[in-house]
Amino acid sequence: MKVVLLSDVKGLGKKNDIVTVSDGYGRNFIIKRKLGVLADKQQLSRINKIQSEKTQAEQERLNELQSIYNAVNGKTLVLNERMNEEGHLFGSINESQIVKEIQDSYRVQVERSMVHIDNPIKAVGEYSLTIVLHSTLKAKITLNVTAQKS
Repeated sequence: MKVVLLSDVKGLGKKNDIVTVSDGYGRNFIIKRKLGVLADKQQLSRINKIQSEKTQAEQERLNELQSIYNAVNGKTLVLNERMNEEGHLFGSINESQIVKEIQDSYRVQVERSMVHIDNPIKAVGEYSLTIVLHSTLKAKITLNVTAQKS
């Protein structure tokens, strides 16, 4: 018996998956508990429609991320920060500051979770940063931290 899952079922599949189960398990557990419905033509066409919409939405998101990648990859950001006499910053530069600077400089929407800093930035200098937009899109930018003029 083929059923379309209406919710995730541990050990069987995820929502909207089409799975083959024994007749008794399908009738007495999956369908009875409203975890799935019998896979007929109507359900199969609904699943195909959902999958095509999901694929189209993923493609649109990937195109949007590609445009962000093209805007920021290989670029240099300059941050002017206050520092003490030894050349150390008051505090450190975090992802939020970098995101704000990217948004101000390049007019693109980047989330804080996308910015990856290898080591804490606490001194003046050049740093290499990675912005992970997607598992296949990783932009490299250079962050130039300079001393703020008094």
